[in-house]
Amino acid sequence: MPQLTRAFKSQSKIGWDQFFRGRIATDWKLAIQTYYRERQPGTSFTPDQWMRTTINAIWTLALTLWRQRNAALHGPDSSLTLERKRKEAVTRATAVYQETLGNILPSDSIVLHHARINHILNWTKQHLDAYLATAEVVCEQNVEPG
Repeated sequence: MPQLTRAFKSQSKIGWDQFFRGRIATDWKLAIQTYYRERQPGTSFTPDQWMRTTINAIWTLALTLWRQRNAALHGPDSSLTLERKRKEAVTRATAVYQETLGNILPSDSIVLHHARINHILNWTKQHLDAYLATAEVVCEQNVEPG
């Protein structure tokens, strides 16, 4: 598949370290589009959705690894501090969820609103952080150029 080769070369050009920071070469979208055209997984599978889901998974992994490393080096936070930080993340996630509901592109809404808010509020701190990081990118992409 020439699109796959092109995507691999494009990613190599910008760096695989960038891939693991969530900076994925746009040529991956064409490769995924071709793959979906051949496999026909369903209308909810789009290259844009794949890109967002992949970036979200990479960020979740990176945040998890970072937190585990920090806990190993500096000792785990006290449970009180962790719960306070989680409650702060819940408050921010609730605000983001409400502010973006109906105010972003439908393809982005799938990413931020795929779960109901009452389900999101039960997520771990790491998952909430990944959600908020994704929301930040989605909101930046939805700002009209001034």
